[in-house]
Amino acid sequence: MSSIFQALRLAVRRLRKNRGSNVVAVLTMALGIGLTAATYTLIDVMLFQGLPFEDEKSLVRLSSSQLQDGIDELPVSGPDFAVWIEQQEAFEGLAGFHLGTMNLSDAAELPERYSGAWISTNFLDLLRLQPALGRGFRPEDAEPGADSVALIGHRIWAQRYGADPGVIGR
Repeated sequence: MSSIFQALRLAVRRLRKNRGSNVVAVLTMALGIGLTAATYTLIDVMLFQGLPFEDEKSLVRLSSSQLQDGIDELPVSGPDFAVWIEQQEAFEGLAGFHLGTMNLSDAAELPERYSGAWISTNFLDLLRLQPALGRGFRPEDAEPGADSVALIGHRIWAQRYGADPGVIGR
């Protein structure tokens, strides 16, 4: 038992003698453990938890291709998408989206650029989602000359508009 105490005293003396290298070692270990935990958390969310939609296994992503030109995937054009909707019989419905950035502007605030998506008017209905406040999109919202309609996320609503429910309809 006394040999254990002697070994501990020797270890403490050596730790006190090399404080700088010990701090670097501890910080390196902490950073490594933190990065490993973050990586496994992302892997768990992305691979094992699935999508946050009802019946997510029935979702399918369709795209165009030009295999003769070596292009495996192309965005679907609006006219092609309209033909697909008319001719499809296998799915409950088709909805389209296009990821991009857009400017959000109104009379009260300066314009700001955000990441977002342009979605077809039936997108939320097919995913069985409802906005927390306000309404989803209607087919007439896509008609030429219709008023602009936007659906903003909670973060933008809270940061830009101070979580004001009166922002709906402005």
